[in-house]
Formats: sequence, structure tokens, C-alpha cells
Amino acid sequence: MPRCPSRSSTERGLAAAALALAAAASAGCGDDDACTPGSGDAPDAPITVAGGGDTRTFGGFVAAANNDCRTASPPDGVVSVTVFGGQLEPGSAFLTLCLPRPDLIGPGATFDLEDDVQPVPDDARVQVIDVQGAFDDGCTWSLAGALTGSITFDGFCGDGLDPAGFAITLDGGATVDRTCPTGPATQVDVTLTGRVAVAPQ
Repeated sequence: MPRCPSRSSTERGLAAAALALAAAASAGCGDDDACTPGSGDAPDAPITVAGGGDTRTFGGFVAAANNDCRTASPPDGVVSVTVFGGQLEPGSAFLTLCLPRPDLIGPGATFDLEDDVQPVPDDARVQVIDVQGAFDDGCTWSLAGALTGSITFDGFCGDGLDPAGFAITLDGGATVDRTCPTGPATQVDVTLTGRVAVAPQ
């Protein structure tokens, strides 16, 4: 990446400086400087999933370059990133997202929540892989579909793997299957809300 030229009132005229700045901008000068990584004041928890009179909360979110949702023909060097957090209540359950093209996500970007579609479409940005829940009575939640709403990224730099991390804000909904030790499975509409910090793994 070219170095950004500095303005000089003594060595160059205003016209020459303007031309130099324009040329640098067209070459992408300053792109790296424009991205400030970090989760800011986002807390470690929680993202809240609520519906049918129940609430599960999730935290400890991490991002990992696992290439779990690779598109058919990503650019060289682009690896899909999995983002997931664990249920804070007793029980093993996870809320999992996958970013097929992290190179196309930047700070302040907002995208619709998308279904886990295979093969992964080239235009996919944020797939919701699962919305789980575990309960003391042995019942569980698992994602059934019907996704709505959006996710916003803050401080997302370096394809989401910058050591400073980033933050996500969820404002959406989904349908989950509630399965219990006895009786038939039922479907529950849930909301997905909250803002949390995400740390690279």
C-alpha cells in the first residue's frame, strides 16, 4: 500500500497537493488507517434469546478462522470466520454464526441474518448456523429457521481476526425446535438481542 502524502504549504502549491492526495486515494491510501479495531465498551455478555416464556443468555464470544462456511470460489487468502458464544446458564448450548466473506465486512457494517445454506452462496455474508438452548428439565432448543432482523459489526478489522477483537449487535428473531424427553417437539419463535464483545481465537 502506498504511503499517504502529507500536505506542504512551502514545497508544493495547493493544486499539486490536491492532485497528490487524489492519486493516493485512488490507490487505496489510508484504507488500513480508517479501520480502528476493538470491541469498545461492548460487554462480554449477554446475547439474549427469548421466547415461549423462556430465556437463555450467551457470552464469551470468540471468532475463529475455521473455514466452516467457505464459498465456492473465495479470493485467495480469504478464510471464512466462525463466531460463537456459549450459554451462561448451566447446560451445554451455543449460538453460532459464520461469516463466509469476512473481507467484505467492515466497522459499522450491518447485514441481514441468513439461513445456513449449502453450498454457501457467493453473496452470503452472515449465516446463522445454530441457536441452541439447554434446560434443567432436559428440554433443548435447536434452530429451525425463519430468521429475521440484522447484525451490526463494530471495530471489525483484519477479517475479524485483529487481536483487539470487535463487537456485534444482534436485533433479530428465529424459530427454534423445542425438544423434550417426553412429548412431541414444538416450535417456538424467539428473539435474538444484545451487544457483546468478540475475541479472536
